[in-house]
Amino acid sequence: MVFRNLKSGATLFLLMILPGTGVAAMCPDSVAQIRFLHTSLEQTVQRERAWSTRWSIGWASLTTVQLAAAPLISSDDKRKDLTIGAFGSAMGLVPTFIIQPRALWSHPPVTDSDDSCDTLAMLVTRLESAAADERFMHSWVSHAAGMVFSVGLGMVLGFGYHHWGPAVASMAFGLTASELMIGDRPEVAVDALARYHAGNYSDNGAARDGQALKLALLLSQDVAGIGLSMGFK
Repeated sequence: MVFRNLKSGATLFLLMILPGTGVAAMCPDSVAQIRFLHTSLEQTVQRERAWSTRWSIGWASLTTVQLAAAPLISSDDKRKDLTIGAFGSAMGLVPTFIIQPRALWSHPPVTDSDDSCDTLAMLVTRLESAAADERFMHSWVSHAAGMVFSVGLGMVLGFGYHHWGPAVASMAFGLTASELMIGDRPEVAVDALARYHAGNYSDNGAARDGQALKLALLLSQDVAGIGLSMGFK
């Protein structure tokens, strides 16, 4: 009976200490990892929000200007061109404002002082999700989608209304703008995830140089012009 009690007590003691030992083995250097992940996600959110905001404002402004200018243009053909152009500009809001980057989706608050394994796993999942979103934006699918949409909109003007001049201009603008938007998308999460897998938790590194987008609009009674320029900050 005494031996049985001792055996039961030893078993209970092992059950009490083994979980803690297992958690410690699963989460080596968790404080440094969580601090790195927390900082990386904050930087990702800041850069993604800046990208989303400037492109949303740009596309919304361009859409508003074209819709406002259409009734002021005397030519019915040019009004159609501006209306279709406004539709194309409004579609630019889909990946920037309507479907925002995953890093900006709401998450429960986490601080870098929480060193639990659940927190570590959650932060890794968030960073992986943000990195996957950034990689998709830079993938051939995004490039192809921008090309197909821009060419399709130009074909509507060309074959539908026989406005080949505006059709060519629309395709050139759409292709240029979509490529600039893709190229301007940050890759902070991609870089941070690569450093995390490499075991570099001490330095988040310098952020990549951003781009400055300039949009110029020229409107008169019979002429509508749009100019874009991109430079590194």
